[in-house]
Amino acid sequence: MATSSHKILCGKCRVSVEGPTNPKDHDMITCPACGRSDKFKNVMRSVSAFVEEVAGRHLQESLGKAARGSTFLKVTSKPIPKGNHPFIADFKL
Repeated sequence: MATSSHKILCGKCRVSVEGPTNPKDHDMITCPACGRSDKFKNVMRSVSAFVEEVAGRHLQESLGKAARGSTFLKVTSKPIPKGNHPFIADFKL
């Protein structure tokens, strides 16, 4: 499985956050622009939810495009709502 690294950004400012090089769960991560901060554990929870949302939306769009025009396949789903994530990643598919 391939791995990649991405910057953690403030969800409000889209600025790279600051914190220790190898943070532990209890270490504080802070946005240098707006001052938003939280423990590393909570930051990673927010980033994970953001990545899950982006991947889900991408999969939903891909399936819809693949099934478009098909006479035997129909995709019905609700749009994935855009979440309010305090911290995100510079992650794109």
